[in-house]
Amino acid sequence: MCENIEFRLIFEGLQARNATPRLSIYATGALLLRDLYRGSIDVILPSTVLNKLTLANYRFPGIVEYRHDTFYASKGKHFTSLTKVVLQSEKIALFALLSLAASWITLGLSHCLHARVTLNMAAILDSGGFLIASLLSTSAPIPRAQANASRSHSLVLTAWMIAIFPLSFYFRGEVTSRLSIRIAPNPIDSLEELDAALDKGQLTPCFVNGSAFYVYFQRDDGRSDASLYAKIRAASKKHSNEPACLVSSPSECIRSCALKDNHACFMHSVKDCGPHQLGPDVVMSREPLQLALISTAVRKDFAMSEAYGNLLSTIFEGALNPRGFNNNWSCHRDISALHIILDQGEMKEFVELVQLSVFFTCFAGLQVLSIAVFFCELAYSWWQNPRV
Repeated sequence: MCENIEFRLIFEGLQARNATPRLSIYATGALLLRDLYRGSIDVILPSTVLNKLTLANYRFPGIVEYRHDTFYASKGKHFTSLTKVVLQSEKIALFALLSLAASWITLGLSHCLHARVTLNMAAILDSGGFLIASLLSTSAPIPRAQANASRSHSLVLTAWMIAIFPLSFYFRGEVTSRLSIRIAPNPIDSLEELDAALDKGQLTPCFVNGSAFYVYFQRDDGRSDASLYAKIRAASKKHSNEPACLVSSPSECIRSCALKDNHACFMHSVKDCGPHQLGPDVVMSREPLQLALISTAVRKDFAMSEAYGNLLSTIFEGALNPRGFNNNWSCHRDISALHIILDQGEMKEFVELVQLSVFFTCFAGLQVLSIAVFFCELAYSWWQNPRV
């Protein structure tokens, strides 16, 4: 399972140290914690929530993960990032670079046209600062090289500034609006709203078959709490005795549920293998109030507790290296299979941001025309007043 990568690494670490673990399978977590307390077993690898009871009776050499309730949904056209705005579009990247180069050359030629001297560093820096300020629609003085420019040059520069500022305001507003919307809003915060969302088909609880949360969903012991899982369980019980989406893995939940249009899925958080690899298409709306610390527990008088803690530290320090943990083979295998299925048509193709592409096209075209005008004026000036 992708979500159990840490435990795979723990077993690999034990094997590397020639340790032979003896495995025992328990039907319930209560029996597992009981035998750990009695000393029948030394370590438990299934995820255990750190609370007052477990902290009082067991030791936790290292934090394995953080868990929280999570909504998953398709980002749609309005959920994006600066990378997706620019790098995902070849036209936008091409015209942006062309615009930058053309703008700088334009301002440089203006100095060369007036002074007929080699460009100095001060003029280049002034031109660059003015270019950035113009693109970002912020105030900046016109470079010193433009102070005593000819009338024709002043007219061309004025026309360029009149054209660039509206486009710059549009560009800054467009990027700001797109980058400000990073996650899907989560208006569901009451049992009535959950019930209404289930009625309309806007929300689907997604459970991995055989998981602890699936067992929790089926449990009917009369107890209740304020967690989001409890609210969704109560709302779902009114519609069916079974979860609306029962899957074999979290990746299947993302494929079959989260990528639907105008739809959200509720599921326990998937780790690095899932939505992080599908970042451009899947958005997570986390429930921070339900955050829980998960770790592997050992009994307090376990003789190898310190050595086991050092092993965990080594594993988790290695996990900070993206070439190690984040690219674990099991993650790659799971995500590769997921992308194969999504490439067959379940994932929407990227829609190019036409408006930004048109903006950069107009901007680059304007700058290229400006360069042509300056070259013509420079040639005409030198032809009228040749150097001796």
